[in-house]
Amino acid sequence: MTLIIYNIQPLNLNLILNKFYQLTYKKHFMKIMKTISSLFLICIFSFSLAGQSPNYTDFEWDIARIGIAAPTSGDRFDSGMSVGTELRYNLLDNLSLGFRTELSFFVASEEVKRDENNVDVGLSHTIGLTTDYYFSTVSSRRAFVGLAIGNYSTGTVRYEDGDSFLVEDKINNSFGVLPRIGYELGHLRIEAQFNLPFNKDATKYFGLSAALTLWGGYQGK
Repeated sequence: MTLIIYNIQPLNLNLILNKFYQLTYKKHFMKIMKTISSLFLICIFSFSLAGQSPNYTDFEWDIARIGIAAPTSGDRFDSGMSVGTELRYNLLDNLSLGFRTELSFFVASEEVKRDENNVDVGLSHTIGLTTDYYFSTVSSRRAFVGLAIGNYSTGTVRYEDGDSFLVEDKINNSFGVLPRIGYELGHLRIEAQFNLPFNKDATKYFGLSAALTLWGGYQGK
């Protein structure tokens, strides 16, 4: 096991996320981003030639999604929080295709916490494509089920005595899936999801979130 230690100001979240990015996606982020975004644009272009949703605006964007994240694998971390964003294109009145990214934080459980001055924080970043099926096509209030596929990147940041942190374990990058269900209330979207990366060492977790949605309104009469 390799320990990488950096002396920084305590609780400098911006620097922690920057270092996590460097260790995780520095070599692969742009490649992953280009691949997924290219697939998204190709699908949008292909389906738009065949038609588009008549009762809903073409695009909708979850500009701010905030939620809770509860690990279901292992006992190292307790529940944490997640922040993310997602852009969707309404292919049909009852079908959408989207592009999402989300970052989740987990705090060490009491069983593994060493003391109050040394805290482990788990991080999980996901990026991928989504598709949703809606059960109503005549209202701005409607339930949906969906699935996302993409890349999961997980790792651990440790605070050491308030003046340093280290990444203790290797960064895990793996393909994964995300089944979900939810309900749209106009421009408020509520969602329950299960994050399932296929790497056995990556953290699997349940999420519950709410998002403010821009566009995506019901245009039918």
